[in-house]
Amino acid sequence: MSEHTKEPWAWDADEGQYTIDAVEASVYVAAVHTTSMDARRIVACVNACTGLSTKALEAGALRELIEVIRSTPDGAVNVRRLVEMLAKLEGK
Repeated sequence: MSEHTKEPWAWDADEGQYTIDAVEASVYVAAVHTTSMDARRIVACVNACTGLSTKALEAGALRELIEVIRSTPDGAVNVRRLVEMLAKLEGK
């Protein structure tokens, strides 16, 4: 398999464990044996990253983008830099 299971994902409680499923594909993705909060966070992160390259995420591109936005003074947004970073996240 060359790609991850497509979003959206959802979580559910099932017999003492939490399951994660791909909604549209009706596919079981994983079981979470800790807490519902862990299952919720995994699903929220995966769904929030729809369309972003796994390679870029692993390389920290999203964290870099957030840091650039946070460190930019109000009214001084470097749109070109943000567009370049977004393209990197999208694997372009």
